[in-house]
Amino acid sequence: MANPTKIAYSGIAISGKIGAGKTTVARLLSQQFNIPVFSLAYLLKEEVASAISHVTGLSRARILTVEKETWRPILQAWGQCMKQRYGDDYWVRQLFEAAPRPFICDDVRFPVELDRFQAENFLTVRLGVSPDNQRARVPGIQDKAHTDASETALDHQGDWGMYIHTDDRAAAFVAELIAAKALAGGPPEIRNGAPWRH
Repeated sequence: MANPTKIAYSGIAISGKIGAGKTTVARLLSQQFNIPVFSLAYLLKEEVASAISHVTGLSRARILTVEKETWRPILQAWGQCMKQRYGDDYWVRQLFEAAPRPFICDDVRFPVELDRFQAENFLTVRLGVSPDNQRARVPGIQDKAHTDASETALDHQGDWGMYIHTDDRAAAFVAELIAAKALAGGPPEIRNGAPWRH
C-alpha cells in the first residue's frame, strides 16, 4: 500500500473473542489509513494449509475458506506446537520480521503478543462481545470457542489503549473511535482510576 496516513503509533493491534468484529474493524481502519492488515494467524494458516494441501491434494484456498472449521483444531495444535518448540513469542516474532510498519494486527490473543505490541508502540484495542452476540454473529459457534486458550488468555487483561464493547455498536462507529485515538496518540485513557470503556 502506498502513502499510508500518518498515525501516532507504530500500528494498531486488535484483540477480542470470535465474533467481536476484529476483522471487520481492521478492514475499515486499513481502508481509512491505507495501511495493511496482518494476522498472527496468517503465517500459521499458510504453514498449515501448505502442509494439508501437500498431503490431501486440496487447494490452499479451499482449506482456508470452505474447510476452515474442519481444520481449526489442527491450526490450534500446530500453533501451540511451534510456540512450545520455539518460544511463546514465536508467531509475534515472525510477524514483526515479515510486516512493514505501520500495520494493523487483527488477532492479538496471548499476553506475550500484547506485551510485544505495547513495547513496539502499537495502539492496543480490546473489543468486547457478549456470548449472545457471539452466537448471533457466528452461526454454529462451538462451545470450545468460549474455552480455548486462544479465546480466553486476555479476558482479564486490563492494560489496553482502548476497550470498546461492540454489542450495540456498528463496526464503522467502532472503527471511527479507534481512528480518532490512533491519530491523536497518547497513553491509555483513564477515567475514575480505570481504563475508559467506550
